[in-house]
Amino acid sequence: MSVKYIGQAIAKVGKNEEFKAFVEQSIMPILISSKGCDSCNLYMETESSNKFLLIERWDSIESHRRAIKKIPVDAYNKFMDLVSEAPKGSHYNLIYDVAVSKVD
Repeated sequence: MSVKYIGQAIAKVGKNEEFKAFVEQSIMPILISSKGCDSCNLYMETESSNKFLLIERWDSIESHRRAIKKIPVDAYNKFMDLVSEAPKGSHYNLIYDVAVSKVD
């Protein structure tokens, strides 16, 4: 059974473009190339361009934790320098899934 990790980060004022580029170029490639990662998507809140969600799908929590340990210390420090507060995140198990198909 897969598990989703949903992480939230708030970029410092004026740093949202730098934050997006850094996550896309330095963090996501590490996650995507890690064993057990099925997907990794970065979202920006529509009403506030400095709030971001990183939604990842993993084969297990353990795989996600192993991948996080692969992030170099300098990349972690750069990430923390770009955010206004410590990021938050949790692992989630799917309970219910509905796909809607609309025909006109």
